Amino acid sequence: MMKTILEGFLDRVKDKSHVLEILPAYTIKCCLKSEEESSFFVLSRGRIEMVESVDSMDIKIEGPAHLISDLLTGSTKLTHEKIVFRGSFRQWLLVDSLLTLMKKAS
Repeated sequence: MMKTILEGFLDRVKDKSHVLEILPAYTIKCCLKSEEESSFFVLSRGRIEMVESVDSMDIKIEGPAHLISDLLTGSTKLTHEKIVFRGSFRQWLLVDSLLTLMKKAS
């Protein structure tokens, strides 16, 4: 379930050329982790896709599956008390901006 929602989120990012401008030229390796599953993906200006695994992670976001799904659709914020973000403050700002810009229309 989370993988499907993540794929939709990444597709929305790819479709918005103005959003691609805020992505870095270098690759950021990310992991979304819930109780049941982990999903890995990479973000850069030239590459936005899910991957099977990453050798090292730059960003890790953990929380209950329903909150991770809500995060990707824009109905929950990254600041939710049950969501744990591991990464730099700059990376947090980038992810928060992406989530805000890609929020699904209600």
